[in-house]
Amino acid sequence: MWKGGSYSLFTPSPSNFLAVGGILILLWRLFLIASGLFLIGFVSFLIFVEGYGIYLFFTETELYTADLVQNGLFGFTTFFIIFHLVLLVLVSLARYKWKRGY
Repeated sequence: MWKGGSYSLFTPSPSNFLAVGGILILLWRLFLIASGLFLIGFVSFLIFVEGYGIYLFFTETELYTADLVQNGLFGFTTFFIIFHLVLLVLVSLARYKWKRGY
């Protein structure tokens, strides 16, 4: 019969540390792969949404005019137009600075 003492179920050894370290490295690599795939998917989604929004802006203008009539300046259409104008200004400013070498 066991009478107590310093018995431990897990006795540290170099092989245990190597195994845990290997598992942690594997989990880290899986995390990097998953986060990279998530970022690729998220950027692809944003490109699709922006492209489709611009397509709708030029083909279904009655949707945007109806939104402006219903919500005024605080609707999606105003945000959409202002956001894209600001984006256009920022991109053109960045290109200008890049060509000038600033």
